[in-house]
Amino acid sequence: MVLVNYQGWRDTIECLESLLRIPTPRTVILVCDNGSTDGSLARIRDWAAGRLNAISAPNPVINQLTRPHIEKPIPLIEATPATLSQVSAASLPRGSVLLVANGTNLGFASGNNVALRWLATQPEVTHFWLLNNDTVVTVDALPAMVRRLKTKTSAGICGARLLYYHAPETIQTRGGLRYKRWLGLFKAVGARQPAHEAINPEIIERQLNMIHGSCMLVTRPFLESVGPLAEDYFLYCEEIDWATRAERCGFTLAYADDALIYHKEGAVIGTSADGRRRSVLSDYYAVRSRLRFSIKFFPYTLPTVYLGLIIVIVNRLRRGQFKRALMVLRLALQPSSYRAHTPGSPPPKLDAGSQ
Repeated sequence: MVLVNYQGWRDTIECLESLLRIPTPRTVILVCDNGSTDGSLARIRDWAAGRLNAISAPNPVINQLTRPHIEKPIPLIEATPATLSQVSAASLPRGSVLLVANGTNLGFASGNNVALRWLATQPEVTHFWLLNNDTVVTVDALPAMVRRLKTKTSAGICGARLLYYHAPETIQTRGGLRYKRWLGLFKAVGARQPAHEAINPEIIERQLNMIHGSCMLVTRPFLESVGPLAEDYFLYCEEIDWATRAERCGFTLAYADDALIYHKEGAVIGTSADGRRRSVLSDYYAVRSRLRFSIKFFPYTLPTVYLGLIIVIVNRLRRGQFKRALMVLRLALQPSSYRAHTPGSPPPKLDAGSQ
C-alpha cells in the first residue's frame, strides 16, 4: 500500500486509520512524503505514538471506518530513498508504517515510484496498491480488488467504486475514466450515480480506458512488464499513460464494484470535476499533461485536440476567468511549456497573470 503525502498529514493519518483495519495476513504500508513544509513528518510521528488522533469524518458511515482509533503506538520505521534499500519488507513488524522522506516535491508519479521500485525488490509482495492519501477505505476494499484480478486473469490493474467523501451517497467514478482521444478529454464512468446501486463489473470494464489514480491495484506481472508510472507529467495523465502502455503489453483493466473508497478529491492541489472550483494550478497541469500525452502516444490527434482547447478557452471566458483563458492559450502556443517534466525538479511557477 502506497500513499504519497504532500502538505496533507490530516488526510494521511485518517486514511492510515482505515487501512490498518484491513484483515489481510501480511501488508506493507508506505507513506512517501514529498517534502512537506507543514510539519507532516512530525505529525505522522505524533499520530503513530498516540499523541495525535485522526479527525472525525462529517458522515457517520465514513466515521465508523476510522473509529475506534487503532491502538497505539504503531511501529513507525523511517527511511529516505537512499536508505530504503536497507529495509526488508519481511522484517517489518505487523501493523507497522514505513515513512519515507523524499525530501522534495517529486510529483505524483515519482513520489509513488520511490515506493514501487523498492516494493518490486521484495519477492513476497504480489500486489501493489497505490492510494491517494485523501481517501478512506472499507475493510473489504482490498480483498475485493484482489478477487477481481484473480477472476479476470487478463487484467493487470484494478479500480474501485469511488464515492465522494463529502457526499457519500454519490459516485465520483466507477473504477476510472473513458478517454476521448480525438479531443483529449476524459469522462468519469458512472459519475453522479447513486452510491449503492450495484452493477456488473464487466459492463463498466468495457467503458474504461484508464483506472482512476486515487485507487489503483496492480499485479507484479503488470509492474514487471509495463514498468512504473511515467515521470514526465508531474501531475495528471500518469494513469492513462500507464493504461495505454499496459494495453500495448496485452493487459486489460478490471473493476471491483464491491470495493468502496471514499475520496475527498483534490485535497492538496484543488482538483475538481467542476471547472468553476478547480484551482489555477490544477487547471494548468490538466491542460499541460493532456497535450503532453497526446504528443507522446497519439500525435495524429493534435489538430482536433487543439480544437478542444478552443472550447476550454471559451468556457473560461464565459466564466469570467480571463487570466486562465490566457494561460491555456499560452500553453497551446508554446510547445516548450508542456515539454516533459524532469523528475525531481520543482514544478514551474505560474506568473501573476495566471492566477
